[in-house]
Amino acid sequence: MFCDMRREGIQPSSVTLLSLLSGVTELTYLQCLHGCAVLYGFESDITLLNSILNVYGKCGRVEDARDLFEYMDGRDIVSWNSLISGYSQTGNIREVFQLLRKMRVEGILPDKQTYASAVSVAATESDLKLGKSVHGQILRTGFELDSHVETALIVMYLKCSNIDIAVQIFERTANKDVVLWTAMISGLVQNDSADRALHVFGQMLQSRTEPSSATIASALAACGQLGSLDLGTSIHGYVLRQGMRLDIPAQNSLVSMYAKCARLEQSRAVFERIGKRDLVSWNAIVAGYAQNGHLREALVLFSEMRATLQKPDSLTVVSLLQACASLGALHQGKWIHNFTMRSCLRPCILIDTALVDMYSKCGDLDRAHKCFVEMSNQDLVSWSTIISGYGCHGKAETALRMVFPEPAVDVLGILLDACRTKGNEELGNIIAEEIFTLRPMDAGNYVQLAHSYASMNRWDGVGEAWTQMRSLGLKKLPGWSFIELHGTVTTFFTDHNTNPQYDDMVSILKMLSWEMSKSSIDYINQTVDC
Repeated sequence: MFCDMRREGIQPSSVTLLSLLSGVTELTYLQCLHGCAVLYGFESDITLLNSILNVYGKCGRVEDARDLFEYMDGRDIVSWNSLISGYSQTGNIREVFQLLRKMRVEGILPDKQTYASAVSVAATESDLKLGKSVHGQILRTGFELDSHVETALIVMYLKCSNIDIAVQIFERTANKDVVLWTAMISGLVQNDSADRALHVFGQMLQSRTEPSSATIASALAACGQLGSLDLGTSIHGYVLRQGMRLDIPAQNSLVSMYAKCARLEQSRAVFERIGKRDLVSWNAIVAGYAQNGHLREALVLFSEMRATLQKPDSLTVVSLLQACASLGALHQGKWIHNFTMRSCLRPCILIDTALVDMYSKCGDLDRAHKCFVEMSNQDLVSWSTIISGYGCHGKAETALRMVFPEPAVDVLGILLDACRTKGNEELGNIIAEEIFTLRPMDAGNYVQLAHSYASMNRWDGVGEAWTQMRSLGLKKLPGWSFIELHGTVTTFFTDHNTNPQYDDMVSILKMLSWEMSKSSIDYINQTVDC
């Protein structure tokens, strides 16, 4: 219609161009409209130029946006915010904060949108120091935080793994919208705090805030982390009762949740109902079968995936290699190795490390070493994997001869365990000294050393390790576990009696122990009589 309008000789106004810009997503169309703005003399229309500036940023052409910004005679707060937002989306912290300083020099005061962009770029780069700096500036200016800025701050603190401050901001927020709730739940899941994420999800439902598809996806991911089938099925039931239409990411999360809870039939049923399966859908179902030890079915699904012309990625291959490693399926592992070479998926540190692990656990140490040597980049995980492979097969001396770039306590701990298994006391003492040199204040190292001495019947060494640990005032963090019952997740710590039902649990355990002992005696008596 715009072309027809021009053919009929009707000159468009700036409002016409503004309305067209709202739907532009491709650079070519944007450049045409920018040219029209220049052609028809709208270069002084700041509203139109701000809109063009904003769309340049959204198209990823920040340098073009900067050129337009510098060309503009008059700039308002929207102009600054549009350019800062563009740099924020590309993760350019340096330019964002330079523009913030330049704003103050030119007498332009930042507003909520400005600070939201600055917080977002700190979150993208996981830069806690800069994020706190911006948060401090916001508090000093006396802005009343709106939901947009609060959400940006919560996301920033969660991405920087500072959960406590994120929770404080969240709890102080009076009017929580669905975006804020979802950001909190998703961030907690990403910080391995699935139990807290589900607690927040419960609060959200109690507040009568209707969850979005993204909220459901995060809540299901939390259930998958905990292996909480009851809660996962409850959320699935809620979705069905409410008649919600889940998007592909949420359906993928549902597939993954059932698979992690070892309910492969339900996982497969959900997968089959997904209309347009993407790479994540296929990875979820393939990994589900692989992680539950069903390698044959996982490989069948892998073949179906390739038949649909969906190209596997590193995560697909790694899940299959991990299954081969756990099952000792060397033949299938070699086939997957060949596939990665034919598909040009290597070099990839995830795949390369998984190959080393697979060959090591399948007993082919020569091929594991070859894969390790061929790696273009070796990190701590890959070093730990190859050394663990040697250690588990009684070749700690061979592992120790490998020259790794810097001593790593985790790697040396694997070697110490190998010495304990093989009774190599002399080498174990050398490794133990190296561990304490690197990390002298870690209680876990003393516990590991005590266990090593105990396995060798070196009780003097056990006593010395415990004595040294106590003299330094070190305490090992207690072991813990959790159980889910009737949709509630309860955490237990070793030697803690703070649970309100502690006495009841002890009483029941004593009763069960007595009944088991009585049943054992009765069984022995019956066997003797026979």
